[in-house]
Amino acid sequence: YVLSGLHTEEFYHWACGTNQSAGYSPHTIVAFRRWLRKRYQHPSKLQSAWQSADVHFENATVPSMAARRALGNGVFRDPSRQRPVIDFYQFWNELIPDTIDYFAQVARKATHSRKVIGAFYGYLYEFAGNPEFGHNALGKLVRSKNVDFIAVTASYSHRQAGRGCDYSRSPSTSVQLHNKVWYHDNDVVSFRAKQIMERIGFSQDADWTRNLDVQLESLGYTDTPEKSRWMYRRGLGMALCKGFHVSWFDLHGGYFDAPELMDEIQQLNHLATRAATANRASMAEVLVVSDELSCAYAAPQGGLLRESLLTPQNQLTRIGAATDHILLEDIELVDVDQYKLVIFLNTWHVTDRQRQAIRQRVLKNQRYVVWCYTAGLFGE
Repeated sequence: YVLSGLHTEEFYHWACGTNQSAGYSPHTIVAFRRWLRKRYQHPSKLQSAWQSADVHFENATVPSMAARRALGNGVFRDPSRQRPVIDFYQFWNELIPDTIDYFAQVARKATHSRKVIGAFYGYLYEFAGNPEFGHNALGKLVRSKNVDFIAVTASYSHRQAGRGCDYSRSPSTSVQLHNKVWYHDNDVVSFRAKQIMERIGFSQDADWTRNLDVQLESLGYTDTPEKSRWMYRRGLGMALCKGFHVSWFDLHGGYFDAPELMDEIQQLNHLATRAATANRASMAEVLVVSDELSCAYAAPQGGLLRESLLTPQNQLTRIGAATDHILLEDIELVDVDQYKLVIFLNTWHVTDRQRQAIRQRVLKNQRYVVWCYTAGLFGE
């Protein structure tokens, strides 16, 4: 069972990518106050964190859109003045895994645990860490006892044939560390895409979601059957190397309607079936670490989030060495011994426990470590 909801059925908040604002319904405000009570326990702690003697669990409210969009110093939010925004974004992102978990629990009970259950989620890289989308709580979702897999397509950035590559939308190794399946939903289109998309109404529209050229590039369009087959091989190759489950998604209907493409899919499915019994454990020597909570500290319009999370993925795929990707909160779970190089992408917020784990587990054995800009600037 694949649970679907919110924008494009991929569980990101409705207002994202629009000029609208979200999070101001009475229900959301009540839920936010409940979250604050659980986090701070006592009103005095909330008042100290928010620098306000007037705030209580009964009257705390969602920050205004002006506060959410404030540039601050152009790089980071000041926690001493903008803690309400940071708290809201943590809540706003955890809200979606909580929702998925709730319905997964309902489905598990109704099916007497005889079905495999999951949902689309985990686009930390793809959404460039923007906390408005609600995809910055993968670490919470993978700890759910009711969810077996997350479904994720390959990134829509740098996807073109010959000059692009396939890479994951978020730290996939963390999903596997928690014994969940990464379900790679391969929605790359074929040489038939332009004809099909024109027929269903795509054009040179000002709306990027309906713009033919934008969508063809994002979906990996190729103009010949041979190139389409190469793209299918590339996608399966990523899944084989990463230990993913893989499926082929006919996004708009008709992309596989060609004998040579179905012949290719048949051969690739045969290869995938054989690989299912092989040892597909990671052989990576590079570990890439990113952090979800740190995204709430970054100014949304400053460009730092995109340059820290999305932009490096193309280069990391092309460096000539395999990489594993984890969330910072899983630094104690991963076996660090196999890695010669550890890259910390956006670890601006580091807890005391995480600092200790990094010192004890990572900074040893002549291992190389790369820190990407102000690591550990914020703490508890």
